[in-house]
Amino acid sequence: MKIFVTGGTGFNGRYIVEKLREQEQELLVLTRNKSYDSKYKNIRPVYGDLSDLSELEKTLADFSPDISIHLAWEGIPYDYGPEMSEKNLQRSKNLLDLLIKIGCPKIIGTGTGWEYGKEHGELNENMEPSPNKPIAIAKNEIYNTMMEKSRSQGFEFIWTRLFYVYGCGRKETTLIHSISNSLSEGNTPKIKTPN
Repeated sequence: MKIFVTGGTGFNGRYIVEKLREQEQELLVLTRNKSYDSKYKNIRPVYGDLSDLSELEKTLADFSPDISIHLAWEGIPYDYGPEMSEKNLQRSKNLLDLLIKIGCPKIIGTGTGWEYGKEHGELNENMEPSPNKPIAIAKNEIYNTMMEKSRSQGFEFIWTRLFYVYGCGRKETTLIHSISNSLSEGNTPKIKTPN
């Protein structure tokens, strides 16, 4: 199976790419990292980002993916503000329109648990979205747009909402990582915004 992945060198993406590589899928990975060079024959990097899709269009059309997985979102984990969210929204819409144009039959997108808009208490995927943060509003707009397009244009669209992902390889400054590092060094964690 041929799979196109954006954000494949990011925190979540590299685990997905590794799992797909192990399954011997043929991968095309969009990356801004010019030093990314896969030693595996079934992973082909394509260098660039979502700001200019003109060069990517021919590569994607030639690759003709069976599935596309869109994980890329610039600014995470530091900038969730309105300007960055709007930029990511427009770039994502452009990419997804390109994937529809080339006839990709299955598109998987990634949202966030923040789409539910609940600040405190339990969250679960059966709740109705009620986004109230710029990133969540942008992600939810992508979800709604793509669900409508999938119904009218006949491709399969799957939306996954990630909830507070953490683990090995996350940036040192993220909450779980910084707490873990402080505790392993015998220090009391310094939490700037405990609420």
